[in-house]
Amino acid sequence: MDCDDDGDLDVLASHEDGAILIAFRNSGDGTFAEVQSSDTFIVTWDMEAAEVTPNAQVLMGIGFPQRFVRMRRVPGQPCSFTQDGSYNLLSGGLKAIGVLDADGSATADVIVSSDDDGTGKPMQYAYDFSGDFPDFAVADSSATQPYAIAVGNVAGAGDDLVVTDLASRKVEVRQYYTGQGLLFPESGEVGNNPIGLVVGDINGDFRDDAITANEADGTVSILVNNGDEGFDKPDADLDITGGDPALGSPRDLVLADFDGDGDRDLAVVSSFDGMGKSFVTLFLNAGGGAFSPATTTQGGVTFPAEVGRQPWAIRAGDLNGDEIPDIVTSNHFDDGITSTVSILLSNP
Repeated sequence: MDCDDDGDLDVLASHEDGAILIAFRNSGDGTFAEVQSSDTFIVTWDMEAAEVTPNAQVLMGIGFPQRFVRMRRVPGQPCSFTQDGSYNLLSGGLKAIGVLDADGSATADVIVSSDDDGTGKPMQYAYDFSGDFPDFAVADSSATQPYAIAVGNVAGAGDDLVVTDLASRKVEVRQYYTGQGLLFPESGEVGNNPIGLVVGDINGDFRDDAITANEADGTVSILVNNGDEGFDKPDADLDITGGDPALGSPRDLVLADFDGDGDRDLAVVSSFDGMGKSFVTLFLNAGGGAFSPATTTQGGVTFPAEVGRQPWAIRAGDLNGDEIPDIVTSNHFDDGITSTVSILLSNP
């Protein structure tokens, strides 16, 4: 997000223990300085950015104690946010948050996944931001352990909600989430414990595909849009380890054109492996939904690239103005005490 309106991307990170949002302002060349901290008042696990109305930037998050929070930019104060709404969720097991236009109102709506409504029943939560404060709705999920959430145009008609189910090891799709929404057929089975999910067109057919990060078996599953409002799994899971256990336990992924050839490549961040190291692994798009490991330096970064320990999330964007995506990871308790952010700059 450009939180100081100077034309380049800044980095925002939530600090779990301090219940604060930390902003790092970009100097324009990919160097950053911490300039602003804002109280979130909850221990935030996942956050997404959106514009709820034109030119009104907000961050929306979930966290302990089972609450949803909305942070709005303070006018005239670069990268400063203030809480302007929170909602107590009657559920435990909050997992992830997604932002989409679920009802065609051209305003940002929010979906929250939860695997326990307090009685052991999985649920999803829908919020409508057309008013000053969200209207609250709950609907059952067909997933018994919903976890990761992504938003994309799967069916070709607008924003669709894509969710991984840890129990069935499948991915489900809902279009225009209003009430129960319209549920499309589930995907084929993906790898074990799919806690990471990214959605985007990987084969140039103008339909969004899906990729899952499977933490328990060190693999990535590629799901190709079949044109019938669902996904096919044409190939075996992609092993990210390359025989190196330190590259296992994938946590999150991001799609971006890292080699400048016009299609989307895949970067995967692996969590703490017990050996004190965590890595970002790069896979280049080989066409047709296939990927191959990057064996050369891309934009000045050699992959696999080491980052801080216990990374929970990965994002990509041009941070230094060279028109090549850079990579940011948020690292939970990097040294056992401190949380950090790692930045991998192309052409540093």
